[in-house]
Amino acid sequence: RYGVIRKNGRLLSTVNKVEIIHMVKIKATNQTLLGPLQQVTGIVERRHTLPILSNVLILAQGGTVDFVATDLEVQITARANLEGAAAEGAVT
Repeated sequence: RYGVIRKNGRLLSTVNKVEIIHMVKIKATNQTLLGPLQQVTGIVERRHTLPILSNVLILAQGGTVDFVATDLEVQITARANLEGAAAEGAVT
């Protein structure tokens, strides 16, 4: 299986790997991120039949960080406002 690496919708490269590691650099205090993260982790189960549902999507855009979780019936999103701009990107 091939993985595809994209940035801002542009194809950067394809790799012969299943797992691609992404990193997003966010500079914030623990208190800024802890509240929104705790709000979404309530619907994330540790042992789920679909492993992807055990993850939280962290999406950084401009001066905000969104935390998104779902159990396929309910999706919850919580937002943390940052003092400065974060590098844009997403990671689970």
